[in-house]
Amino acid sequence: MNKSCTPKVTIIIPTYNQVNYIKVTIESALKQSYDNLEIVVVDDNSTDKTGKIAKECASTDSRIKYYCNQENIGRVANYRRALYHYATGEYVVNLDGDDEFFDNTFIAKAIKELEKEENERALMVVACKKMRTSKADVFIRHRIKEEIEIIPGVEFVKNIFSKYQFSHLTTIYNRKIALETNFYSLPIQSTDIDSILRLALKGNVILYNKIVGQWNETASNISQNYDLATSLKNLDWIESVSKELKGKINSFSVLLWRKKCQVKFSFPILIAIYKNPRYLFNYRFWMPILKLIIPIMIFILQYITQKVFKHKKSNITIVSLD
Repeated sequence: MNKSCTPKVTIIIPTYNQVNYIKVTIESALKQSYDNLEIVVVDDNSTDKTGKIAKECASTDSRIKYYCNQENIGRVANYRRALYHYATGEYVVNLDGDDEFFDNTFIAKAIKELEKEENERALMVVACKKMRTSKADVFIRHRIKEEIEIIPGVEFVKNIFSKYQFSHLTTIYNRKIALETNFYSLPIQSTDIDSILRLALKGNVILYNKIVGQWNETASNISQNYDLATSLKNLDWIESVSKELKGKINSFSVLLWRKKCQVKFSFPILIAIYKNPRYLFNYRFWMPILKLIIPIMIFILQYITQKVFKHKKSNITIVSLD
């Protein structure tokens, strides 16, 4: 593959205190068969030997660029700094410092699809992943018939987590449009979901139904944080994306989508309550909970009413007087 004829792809590797994983992560990026590649490691001021290992890797391959923040700025700010200040590729994929690729042809195949003339409206390729946990390996795949399918971004967002799956580490996206979309702007756990879904609404999505990477469960995974305040704040992404959905689908469908996502992402809230029952006796706890539950109850009543109305309407017989 000729570099001069292919778009540059940046693999962003944000990292913080991931000394046991960072070398495997970087090596998995280096094994990609795609030629026009840069690997940007952004160390959020690690206090272990993560930086030392990353710098050693960078000294052996010119495709690797290592940056270290002078102070710890946090996960989301580090994502944003890597994308807005250091990435130079036409396309970007984010590989956290404790994740890895194991399909060496992933990027090459994704770019081949993105560069097809008939796919000019496609802004991303979303492949599938394996989640390695302490209990089992979980394989996350799209529910589609073909290995590769192209769908409108609205369709992708509407059916996310049911028919289609989200995976940050196996999503390659258009950097220019991502910058215009204000990527990684919400300071929450699911800032990646918010960013990718808002970008998807601006064009088409290429679904690649193959497991190409692995998410590793570690003690430091931010997504395993069951703090109540953090979990409640994390629901902000749902409102953010639903605002972009308005006008693209009808209002009732937006409401249905929002409530389904709220129910799905309520699990960490329940875990936090289970681990800290004292929350139940704090009035400050109930205010955000009521803001979540009351709209869901209203939605259920509206949904039931609509179903009953449609059923009655279908049973109406019109008798001609002729």
